[in-house]
Amino acid sequence: MPVKYTYQPNENTIEIECWGELNIQDIVQYFSKIEEDPSIGKNPIEIVDLSKVRFFNVAYFEASELPFDYETVHNKKQIMGTIFVGVSDFNSGLAELIKIHFRKFMPEHIFISVNSRNKACRDAQRIRDEI
Repeated sequence: MPVKYTYQPNENTIEIECWGELNIQDIVQYFSKIEEDPSIGKNPIEIVDLSKVRFFNVAYFEASELPFDYETVHNKKQIMGTIFVGVSDFNSGLAELIKIHFRKFMPEHIFISVNSRNKACRDAQRIRDEI
């Protein structure tokens, strides 16, 4: 699955688009890219669009390592929150699954799953306003 991201400096938002088959290699590669991207400022909010993901190909033992990989990025960039967008039943279920899995390992981090881009933008603003 390709993972593409763009950084919106005015909103301090990392917008991530995933499509096709979601696999561990692409997820870890994304973590590495944002960790090393000098254009991404401190305290961004991630909006992860899962609406084009068609297959979730991550084994449990692989998934158990993801929060630790993400925690390194989280600490370096001081990511304020992560919002998962899933529009179909499959995508919203996947968003909820990922949110619950990561929250177990990082209970202090804000993880939200929503079913529309508009809700994601509203929640991102709410996170900024509350912190």
